[in-house]
Amino acid sequence: MAYGTGQNREEMEKRQIKMICPVPTDIGRNGCFPKSAFIIDLDAQTCQCPAGEIAVEKIYDKKTNHLKVFGFSQEQCQNCPLLNQCTKSKKGRRTITVNQHERYLQEARIFQQTEEFQNEYPERSKIENKQAEMVHHGLRQARYIGKAKVLLQSLLVGAVVNFKRYWKLIMEQRQHEISNPEVLTNITTAPLSAVI
Repeated sequence: MAYGTGQNREEMEKRQIKMICPVPTDIGRNGCFPKSAFIIDLDAQTCQCPAGEIAVEKIYDKKTNHLKVFGFSQEQCQNCPLLNQCTKSKKGRRTITVNQHERYLQEARIFQQTEEFQNEYPERSKIENKQAEMVHHGLRQARYIGKAKVLLQSLLVGAVVNFKRYWKLIMEQRQHEISNPEVLTNITTAPLSAVI
């Protein structure tokens, strides 16, 4: 789910657009604890592991001075009963990489648990299904050169998709009327707006 990245979230926030999409899945490598098992406090610049140890090492990006990595010492990790669940590193210690957009990802993970997100997220699939249908009709790549011609292609594809939906609604309504004899008499007299 590349669209749910921290970078995209930052850009959408700048444009004051609310993103309703899940955060990319956090899976631990080699069956080890995922990053989400660690408590990362960006304001205090601390990272606590599942065993309760606090990272002793912090590595910053030289160009941006952005915190890049939290590191736990070998002493912390070697004496830990959770070592085999935490790292398979030959160095015998765990490090946690901090995304440049980590704050946006943390906020999104919290929002993802809210009732608001749970109510709004299903609406995405309706939109994505329509986009997939438009791609099926050739909207993935423009056939023409120039903004005006590309716009025309987009409008035509949109019109085709809308017409298909309109036709499907009419057919469903007619099928309903035919299967219900009491409304069968209204088929020929009903105006088009009543059919829709």
